[in-house]
Amino acid sequence: MRFKALLWNPRETRSVSELAFAVGFASDSHASRAFRQTFGLSPGRYRKELQVRADAPGPPGQLDGAPPFFSWVSALI
Repeated sequence: MRFKALLWNPRETRSVSELAFAVGFASDSHASRAFRQTFGLSPGRYRKELQVRADAPGPPGQLDGAPPFFSWVSALI
């Protein structure tokens, strides 16, 4: 999902709404509902959780202790 990849990118500074429109969603609410149904959390929460993990001490990319969802996602990318 391109939307998820953009949210994952730490260099992406556009808002969640701007990203939703950029990938073709008709509204940000539709993008949020679709993302939540697919991944179990809102796009904003997903982005925030990734930011928190990136700021955590330890080697870059280390997700030890992260919720299972984020460890699973990191294994896919």
